[in-house]
Amino acid sequence: MSNSKFIITSPKSHQGGVASFVSNIKPFLGVVEVFYRGRSSISQNILGRFFSSCLIPVRFACLLLRSKAKKTLINSSLSVGSMLRDGALIRTAKLFNRNVLLFIHGFKRKDLSNKKLLKWGYFRADKIVVLASEFKQLLTDAGFSKQIEVLFNPIDAKLIENFADNPIRKDKRDILFLSRIEKDKGVFEALDWFKLLKNRYPDLIFHIAGDGSAKYDAERYANDQNIKDVIFHGFMSGNKKITMLSKCSFFILMSYQEGLPISILEAMSAGQIIFTRPVGGIKDLYEQCKFGVMLDSLSPDVFAEAFEQYYNNPDLFNFTSNNNQQFAKTHFHPSIVAEKIKKIFDSI
Repeated sequence: MSNSKFIITSPKSHQGGVASFVSNIKPFLGVVEVFYRGRSSISQNILGRFFSSCLIPVRFACLLLRSKAKKTLINSSLSVGSMLRDGALIRTAKLFNRNVLLFIHGFKRKDLSNKKLLKWGYFRADKIVVLASEFKQLLTDAGFSKQIEVLFNPIDAKLIENFADNPIRKDKRDILFLSRIEKDKGVFEALDWFKLLKNRYPDLIFHIAGDGSAKYDAERYANDQNIKDVIFHGFMSGNKKITMLSKCSFFILMSYQEGLPISILEAMSAGQIIFTRPVGGIKDLYEQCKFGVMLDSLSPDVFAEAFEQYYNNPDLFNFTSNNNQQFAKTHFHPSIVAEKIKKIFDSI
């Protein structure tokens, strides 16, 4: 019999925000058993995906049968597919009389219209955690009458501890885009922005770290537009990511929609100045820590003007950089987030 105190769900793939969340939070929750769902390879055929999906609730029920853990943390997103899969897990956990906390990471507003599906699964959770106050209000309006908490994502403790021990020394030459390379992450707008800046400040270098369906198109776009000093690094983790975060002074993410990107929190821990848009939990974060620039526009000119305020003002740059780093230490460390999750479970 397992002595786990928590059961946490996680995708089989080790990439992405939910996988990072689980990896970061797990060491600070105590005794944890991870239930992996989804597929580890995109090459799995349709029939294989169908049988894997059908087996997920069965495998989860078997885990609940042998585990003594009373606390179940379901990590999911608000989308039809996730509501079907993870709604079934919530129903299964409640069938076994377990306390269920649903943590919604991604959020597709249009799928809130599936009221029956929400009530069938997600709304059976004892409490819900979201990454933005606007998501909390949307779920309340959709009919969830229990408590909803808004939390920050945790980041890798090693990142925070590494940057806390190493004073920031930057030459303000390097800019970072760290995310999946997708059109809705604003990668093409970011390239246009950098092209504009490059004409004014020739020493600038743009580092794009990540993989995604738009990576090839972004590389071709940079080449076709003759944008110099753009370096595509691919997916980064571990020491390579720490080195890149240490190297760069500015961070850009012009997403069309978001939950709360862990990459922004990581960049703040390294003292980077953030340039982004008011989507998802980013708005709540900006209210608590003026991390740099948050603009509703997608115009490269508007972002370029904002960039120059920090690039040409050392006092403003240093103040914001130090403030970001201190805020990260006191809000994003996984031990802090883990304690908040424990308290939420204790109140169920």
